[in-house]
Amino acid sequence: MKRAILACVLAIICLSLPSYAGMQCSIEDTITCENDPNREVIFTISDLADGGSHAMYYQDEYGNEAEGYFPKSVCCGGVAGLKAFVETSAPSPTTYDFEIGFFADGHFSRTGTYTTFKRGLYLDAPTDIDCQYSTEECNTAGYDTCLFTISEDSPGYSHVSGCGDTEYPFDNANDYRYCCSSGTATCSITDIYWGLLNEADELEEMSGSGPIGGEQDIFLIVETANCLPGTQVNFGIDKDPAGTFTFKTYPDMDLGTFEGEPLGAEYSNVAVAYWETPAIDGDYIFKATVHKDEVVREDDSPIVNVDGDVCQAIDPTPYCPSMTDEEKALCASQCVLGGEYPCPDNDCDEVANCIDRFEGTVVDPELVDKCTGVVRGTAGCVPKMDCTNLLWSECKNCEAGQECNTVGGFDAGTMYMERCETGDCLCKWNTEGGVTPTGCTDALLDQSDNRFKECIEDEEFPFFDGFNVIAVLLVLSLYYAIIIVRKKK
Repeated sequence: MKRAILACVLAIICLSLPSYAGMQCSIEDTITCENDPNREVIFTISDLADGGSHAMYYQDEYGNEAEGYFPKSVCCGGVAGLKAFVETSAPSPTTYDFEIGFFADGHFSRTGTYTTFKRGLYLDAPTDIDCQYSTEECNTAGYDTCLFTISEDSPGYSHVSGCGDTEYPFDNANDYRYCCSSGTATCSITDIYWGLLNEADELEEMSGSGPIGGEQDIFLIVETANCLPGTQVNFGIDKDPAGTFTFKTYPDMDLGTFEGEPLGAEYSNVAVAYWETPAIDGDYIFKATVHKDEVVREDDSPIVNVDGDVCQAIDPTPYCPSMTDEEKALCASQCVLGGEYPCPDNDCDEVANCIDRFEGTVVDPELVDKCTGVVRGTAGCVPKMDCTNLLWSECKNCEAGQECNTVGGFDAGTMYMERCETGDCLCKWNTEGGVTPTGCTDALLDQSDNRFKECIEDEEFPFFDGFNVIAVLLVLSLYYAIIIVRKKK
């Protein structure tokens, strides 16, 4: 396992870290900002319009996205590890280095004085950031960039707009611009996520929150930027939302290593840990702590759900590679659905693992195993298909240029049969209620590529053709001639 990970872990790691030359912000489509790994959604706005827009936060301190956030956003880049989040019932903004303001009912307030403003918005980054409200243009005031403008400086309900000429900026004497500058780049955590092995035995980022099977292999991955040699990483796992991270802890490991072995110079910014998930259902989260001397950075992973009833991981090596045909037959007859013969059904398709590995598979994304990405065999699917509704035509002659020739591959003059001449070409499942069997997909029912077959033609038995009749008569003549000669003697 360790050798495979060291060889394949780098398939998902960001090889080119962005270069940072000061903070830059603008109003973008939220989806565009989401898909840019070098930029961060600060908060979202309803639209760009004269008179400003309503505002809504994007995610909370746990990384949970707001429901129904707006299609436009204040989008910023140029700072490694930049994060924007809100805290509900937040303490006074004066206790935070990068206070921005508060949200309530889609409105924004610089001070959040009213009790209805309960969500405080914050910026955080390991890089030094200097941000202030200003009545001047941000560049004039000595800042890198302007994030947004607000309609008024009051404890009440302000609207938000952009800063550029085409972004309807507020420009009267009471308006405030929020301006920021980035300082010297320091060690930061740029990404943190769970990883799983795919069908190629490569480690890749887990998409979504699961569930994954109990005791399934999963990996803890952290990516960093601008951290000095000798920086160490500590991982801790706990059940969310306990937050104590003592369910499982790892000793300090050097950045750029996996289980004590280096990942290589170009991956010195990455640390990986391995976890065999417990057979205890629930939500889990891990924390990565990156530290050297007085510099300490921490971040929490997304939540992942563990469910012991979910199908388990499959060993990517083939099963029973030297089985004889008799052994395969024995496996198929005795161990499907758990007989005495030792052939488990790890991919939950009601077909023994060894048979899965000897049967053909269909290259269809829907047939990829939900646990590991291994393509499932179709051995358990074909016997459960009912294709009696697809009637074959009478035998007919294939002519050049027809589909039997171009699609079916038959030579001109070949007698063939065809089905699905009209309508769809779908078989049915012969299960109760026509339910799709476990481990199969409805894509198998489509027989569009299996519409033609060659006829079995009657052929004249050749024994009594003209030549054979003459030969038989000659043999009989010779036989009787021999008999007559013998009698005369």
